[in-house]
Amino acid sequence: MANDVSVRHPNLLEAVRWLAAGSPTVFAIANIPLQLLPFIDKLTALGAVQPGESLSVVTCHGCDIDHIAEVEFDPTTQRSFHFCPEAGRIDLDDKCLATLCFDPLWVVHWLIGELPPGQDRDTCAVIPSRAWCVGEFILDAEVTRLTLLVGAVDEEALSTIADIMRSWPIVDVEVVITTSFIGSRFAQTDPRVRLLELRRITTADAEVMTLDINRLKQWVGCWTRGAKRPKHDVPGRPSQKSRSIAIYGARRHRGESLLGPTLEAKAIRAEWQRCFPSDIVPTQRTIERHIQEHRRNRTDNP
Repeated sequence: MANDVSVRHPNLLEAVRWLAAGSPTVFAIANIPLQLLPFIDKLTALGAVQPGESLSVVTCHGCDIDHIAEVEFDPTTQRSFHFCPEAGRIDLDDKCLATLCFDPLWVVHWLIGELPPGQDRDTCAVIPSRAWCVGEFILDAEVTRLTLLVGAVDEEALSTIADIMRSWPIVDVEVVITTSFIGSRFAQTDPRVRLLELRRITTADAEVMTLDINRLKQWVGCWTRGAKRPKHDVPGRPSQKSRSIAIYGARRHRGESLLGPTLEAKAIRAEWQRCFPSDIVPTQRTIERHIQEHRRNRTDNP
């Protein structure tokens, strides 16, 4: 249920990328990285995730074997438990059995809503529950067809997409946007087909994901001019404001938020230094200003 996607800069987009990388896309809440939990409520409100069924099997941590055990329910105590041959009965917290289901189609609808009007916006599934063609668009004066691949980038998926593309009408540029990291082993064998990570053309904070359409146009323009990538393409480092708000949200979720903004800013700065020692950490006053602005925005837009 877990996946191996690392989370360096937590925000709404990173939460979506982590959830999308799972296979299947059902997660025990207890397995979701702590720094992403503040974004789960927002994604639930947006319809990207919804509660799933409780786990029926768990990994036993009562012994040294870490074996799989079946979950049972005791009507007398109204508690769930499992039996371990070595440790005996082990009671389980219902919170540890809760799951979430991620809907990959939500990313498709979000992307379509962010794109400009296209000459052909008929969405069709290319790989069920994994890849969709979202239409043709004029980007940097080029007819560009966009396909979205949700989840891990692997040779089988790319091969399937390439085979299906051969039956489509030819356009100037074929772009496959991926939610996951594109490894160097996936070479661009077809000069018309380009792979592009969603994180390179999306900005995000704790509340909003926004497609940077100008950035997307820059990528298309560079490809048609023979360049490898736009200038100054630095992926992923969040602003100081978004990092401040992300840590603030994580502290609230853990019930560690302090009443006074000055004390809260001091605690956020200390956590920032501890968790991200390579960052240039802003001053306490700067963090306090970001948090106060975030609180005002939440009040103005409940």
